[in-house]
Amino acid sequence: MASWNDYADISELTWNKIIGVHRDGDNYIRFELEDGRDMELYHEQDCCESVYLEDVIGADLEDLVGETVLSAQKTSNQGETNYGDSETWTFYHIRTNLHTITLRWYGSSNGYYSEDVSCFLFKTSRPDQRPVMVRCNSCYYTPINRTEHSTCPACDMPL
Repeated sequence: MASWNDYADISELTWNKIIGVHRDGDNYIRFELEDGRDMELYHEQDCCESVYLEDVIGADLEDLVGETVLSAQKTSNQGETNYGDSETWTFYHIRTNLHTITLRWYGSSNGYYSEDVSCFLFKTSRPDQRPVMVRCNSCYYTPINRTEHSTCPACDMPL
């Protein structure tokens, strides 16, 4: 996973050719781009919240491989559950010549935690050395790009 300084907007996928798609359950998607960059969508779980990929609408993610993205955008709706908890639906709309896919993420919390999906865009050097996100066990600073840091940038403790 990427580091905090690689935050991006989904629209940065536009005019990029997708050469690979990787999904890990319902909480992580990575798009490999022809120009050597990757885009990741995921949510780092915290205490009293839950965020997950609820549905992929329109086609399979793998159908995007080999396609150039013509447009990519994010929309979201917020609401409240019957129990007074906060909930957010985040939609990522990705359109190519052949397919339009909507990634529907759902998040809920007690209102004190983020229900956002993180979007990162970063340059990869070699496929076997992709950035790996870790959390510092001392100060809980997150995220940390393990391929660039052997110590936490916030507290200088070893990772």
